[in-house]
Amino acid sequence: MQGWSASSARANAPAAAAGPGDEATAFLLNQPAGRAERRRALAVLLVSLVLFCVVAPQAKLKLPAVVAFMPIYESALVIIDLITAVLLFGQYRILRSPALLLLGSGYLFSLLLTVGHGLTFPGMFTPTGLLGAGPQSTAWIYMFWHSGFPLFVLGYALLKRAAPLPSPAYGRMALAVPLLATLVALGLIALATAGQAALPAIMSGNQYTAAMRGTVASVWLFSLVALLVLSRQRPYTVLDLWLVVVLSAWLFDIALSAMFNGGRYDLGFYAGRIFGLLACGVVLLELLLENGMLYARLVQAHQDEHRKSVELAAARDAAQAATAAKSLFLASMSHEIRTPMNAIIGLTHLVLETDLRARQRDLLSKVQTSSRALLTLLNDILDYSKIEAGKVVLEREEFSPEETIENVGHLFSARIEEAGLELFFEIGEDIPQRLCGDALRLTQVLNNLVGNAIKFTARGEIVIGAELVSRSETQIQIQFSVRDTGIGLPKAQAERLFQAFEQADSSVTRRYGGTGLGLAICKRLVVLMGGDIWVRSTPGEGSCFSFTANFEPASEAAERIDLHRIHGMRTLIVDSQPTARLILQQILQSWRFQVGTASFTDDALLKLRRTDRRAPYELLLLDWKTAGLELVQQARQIAGEHGGRPLAVLIMVGAQQREQMLEEIDGDAAGIGIVLKPVTHSRLFEAVLELQHGQTAPPPAQGIGESSFAELLRPLRGARVLLAEDNLVNQQVACAFLELGGLEVTVANNGEEAVDWIKRAAFDIVLMDMQMPDMDGIQATRVIRSLPQAARLPIIAMTAAALDEDKQECLAAGMNAHVSKPIDPRQLARTLLDWVPPLDHDQQDRAGGR
Repeated sequence: MQGWSASSARANAPAAAAGPGDEATAFLLNQPAGRAERRRALAVLLVSLVLFCVVAPQAKLKLPAVVAFMPIYESALVIIDLITAVLLFGQYRILRSPALLLLGSGYLFSLLLTVGHGLTFPGMFTPTGLLGAGPQSTAWIYMFWHSGFPLFVLGYALLKRAAPLPSPAYGRMALAVPLLATLVALGLIALATAGQAALPAIMSGNQYTAAMRGTVASVWLFSLVALLVLSRQRPYTVLDLWLVVVLSAWLFDIALSAMFNGGRYDLGFYAGRIFGLLACGVVLLELLLENGMLYARLVQAHQDEHRKSVELAAARDAAQAATAAKSLFLASMSHEIRTPMNAIIGLTHLVLETDLRARQRDLLSKVQTSSRALLTLLNDILDYSKIEAGKVVLEREEFSPEETIENVGHLFSARIEEAGLELFFEIGEDIPQRLCGDALRLTQVLNNLVGNAIKFTARGEIVIGAELVSRSETQIQIQFSVRDTGIGLPKAQAERLFQAFEQADSSVTRRYGGTGLGLAICKRLVVLMGGDIWVRSTPGEGSCFSFTANFEPASEAAERIDLHRIHGMRTLIVDSQPTARLILQQILQSWRFQVGTASFTDDALLKLRRTDRRAPYELLLLDWKTAGLELVQQARQIAGEHGGRPLAVLIMVGAQQREQMLEEIDGDAAGIGIVLKPVTHSRLFEAVLELQHGQTAPPPAQGIGESSFAELLRPLRGARVLLAEDNLVNQQVACAFLELGGLEVTVANNGEEAVDWIKRAAFDIVLMDMQMPDMDGIQATRVIRSLPQAARLPIIAMTAAALDEDKQECLAAGMNAHVSKPIDPRQLARTLLDWVPPLDHDQQDRAGGR
């Protein structure tokens, strides 16, 4: 049976459902009968018909009783039926066709009745036969046998095109149908032996009775009906064709051995059984032939698979070599491009720090903006390459989803205000305070989506949302969204957005720029986080990009929002933006506040005047753009007229206008709180807490870009820095930045000079390039680390080699951190502050005196 497995892999699919002609599943059940099979079957039929016509007139010719004939005949039948049944069950196991299962059970039925016929045949084992046989037992078993098998063939013909059985039913039916066929066969044998008295007498000695004629005619009719039904199953498969031959020979068998002859041991008796052997043998021969062919296919398939595996191994090696070459190329190109870009961006930044005419400043600002766009493109290409190569591994660290979204808002706040847009946060109340996952990659996806939203939105609003999808003990799924009121796009274009280098159309690229890599990177990152990303968009109305991501629960943290610390207040929200009013209203109502809303100043004043004096408004939540200090004064005057408590005020203001607003309310700040936009649950809670209890909320974190580079490095003024850099322009850029911060800089042109300087002078920190002549940064770092005086000296890689492998190589060599070129002043300042201890005042004064 091993030969059957040659095609089992492809046949385990719904192969039986395939129609004839499906070359992918070439089994007897569904293999179309070709001309060769038709000619062979027709030849067998014609020879059988000719022999039948020759023998039929002489069927009653008496011949001597050959004692060995019946044992040989029935032994051959048992062997043929057994092998045929096993092979058919084997095909059923592959194709799961109920028709094959029924046909195999038919051959099992025939086998059992053949055994019963042999055991009861007079003279074969005992003069009267075994199993309590009587004169009629053998004849009735013959009738049951020759009428039952055609019924199984008829069932096969009717079920041939049925769908394959599904897995649960396949196993149950494989036991149930053969078992039922066995029970029916045993029951009929029992009826023909123990219950023979209930059956009409069809034999008198070795001769047939009159009842025999009607019985055998019915049996012959069963075979004829099965033959007619099977012959209408066009087009023929190979199995159909040879079953037609079987039933034809079966008809000749019955006619010669039970209709045209006179009894046992005449010419019809012997000839009919020879036709019976033909009927049983032709299907077996075809099955054995196919088994041999399938075995040959298996050998060929094995050879083909071996050849393909060799070819795939060669292709894999070539692909790996190509990937390695691509990675090397990208690393080299990244370094070569970043080196001049460092000079362009750095020197432009330094020039912009000087006094310039307006036109000069405008031109240089455009140079810097274009340079940063080129840097973003380079970073996208490197990111996509790393993701495609499977080199991105997600970190697992605790973070706050609300703070992550807040940081995204901080990053884009200036751009959003410049574009005249509004940014809102819509964060679900049930979002956990802390999660475990890769906050950096989550931020990367959100940054890309928000950046796109700003780019494609001329007016209106952008909403960053987060809602809980599901939560279990081991996993939390959150859906994030970025919704805008921008240009939108048709469905056909939206479906292509997440493919690499795809944008909505060429006009988008011309008008807005970009390569189409950002969303492809987002999709890959979201998939890595176990989620999916999609977009809903309407042209002219805006888009909503949504994605899901899976995280792990973090350790229990103290709740930032404890509603027991505040009490509900009757609040009036004044904001011209409907989205803002809705979000704020939902937040406050979830805190048990009674909330009213107004969209402009007059509406707010009207509602303040009409409020019930017994339940006046206690809190005014005001958007600074919608109404200014004048509304605050009028609202407090109205509240005073109503005789209630002084009206508390919370003013929502953008970070850029915060100082201006503080100047305006200077001297009149009692009972007035400030909430930075976009408003989050935590910010609003802290502001309400401060108003109600006088508890001062922690001041908002000030971004490093809000202070000058020199101001940030004031604690390190006078620190001694060794700069190892071979490129003269990069030396100039780095020295200018560091000296702008008041640091003392010594320059080494290569690794050897850096080692010499460490040996003869003391430094607070070393900034080390990786690729330098004579001795590169990695070698120099290893040598420096071997020096006793430099065991704890901070060494920072400041290099254009920005791949993860480069960073890991730097850390492995003994460096403490990595700053990539082009130099980002904020990143450089953060790194210096992290690794250089602040100098005391005396040191700073001495440094200033020098």
